[in-house]
Amino acid sequence: MYSDCDSVIYSTDQKGSYQYDNGWHHLKLSGNPYEIGFQHGELLAHYIVQSIYLAKKLLDSDKDWLYLKQHAMKMWQDHLGNDITEELQGIADGADSIVPASSAPDFGDILTWNGFYELKNYWLQKDSHILDPLKQLHNIANQGVSFIATGTSTTDGKIIASHNNIATYGLGSCLNVILDIVPDNGHRIKMQSLPGFVHSFSDFYLNSAKLVITGTSIHNFFAYDETKSPEFVRIRHAAQFSGTLNEFSSTMLEGNNGGCAKTWLAGDYKTGEIMRLELGLHYHQLDRTENGVFTASNVPYCNDIKINECRIANNDIIYQQQLARNDRLVELTTLYNGQINFENSQKILSDHHDSYLGFDNPSPRAICTHYDTEDSPYLNLPGLPFDTVPAGCTGGIICTDQSSEEFTFFAKNGSLCGHAFHRNRYLEQHPRFERFRAYLRSLPAQAWTSFQ
Repeated sequence: MYSDCDSVIYSTDQKGSYQYDNGWHHLKLSGNPYEIGFQHGELLAHYIVQSIYLAKKLLDSDKDWLYLKQHAMKMWQDHLGNDITEELQGIADGADSIVPASSAPDFGDILTWNGFYELKNYWLQKDSHILDPLKQLHNIANQGVSFIATGTSTTDGKIIASHNNIATYGLGSCLNVILDIVPDNGHRIKMQSLPGFVHSFSDFYLNSAKLVITGTSIHNFFAYDETKSPEFVRIRHAAQFSGTLNEFSSTMLEGNNGGCAKTWLAGDYKTGEIMRLELGLHYHQLDRTENGVFTASNVPYCNDIKINECRIANNDIIYQQQLARNDRLVELTTLYNGQINFENSQKILSDHHDSYLGFDNPSPRAICTHYDTEDSPYLNLPGLPFDTVPAGCTGGIICTDQSSEEFTFFAKNGSLCGHAFHRNRYLEQHPRFERFRAYLRSLPAQAWTSFQ
């Protein structure tokens, strides 16, 4: 749709721009919240419409999009604040100015899309049934691996943060948007995101106060309070308005509803201090250091969260993919302790070692995850026979102290080991997924790219 355009395209007001670069849709946006939203909606209109269409078609519940939309408006409208409300409206209006009225999203659609994962996997889980397990595979997986290091653990003694995304090659492949936002109020923000989102979702932010924020979701988390503030509002405010680690943690804790519960990693390049904030609903754990490494890989480290707010409390069964990845991540960050830098972070993120089998094996249990290259009998999806599935690592980001000085980070789209996913070839080999042909896309091998 946009991939043939390498030149810069400007928004109507000339305050926003779009460029396609090595698999990424790179947007620069500026102004007040409505202007930022309108530029976003105008420049990515067709991609936003396509993504929402995929979300609707691949919804794996007996509840439809309209049901989610009605309840999103009811639950969240009073928690958004004027800035988020105006930006969401701007996105809807910007898209409406480009696409036909019959397919244009309204405010409620953009709101529902931003909270889609939270609605589907936290709020809706109490009152719905999975109708089609295969569809579940094609929704955004929201998994990943993150680590942040500082002081004696890094080569230069300064902070480095790294992250990858593990998602499907369907809707999850839309995690290829880079937003660079200069708001009238608050800090400039750069983040990996999805088309039409006001937050990252994939969980990587850098702001002009020199805070870096990343993290991963907590697998099998179930606690949720629909009367409080959704995660996407709190994290956007935290990224835009926090100048210290204390401000970041306070913003995430205030009004916490348990949605998209995560192990957050944050660092302050000004001081060299890093933080791990594991945030459940009723419980949280906060750790800080100026010398060391914090990791996150979809498993809870806080015992109170693990025991009281997760369906599976055992962190030792490494045949499960999240636990195997966590085991290897801790092993590698220990191995490279004192030598963590950009090059070694690349090695960690592209690692294929299978902790369960004990040898290199591109599989669901590897940090550079591949569900598409091996039968995957440990997916834990109800009703799904053992099989390979079209999912895996869809991208990664590394931010160093030097890159933060230039307000940039390095990002790579697709598998971080360089493996390419070819849709047609995969469907020929696995015809059971043929009905999802229109919802899958190929992911060619790409290069690490710096986004200025």
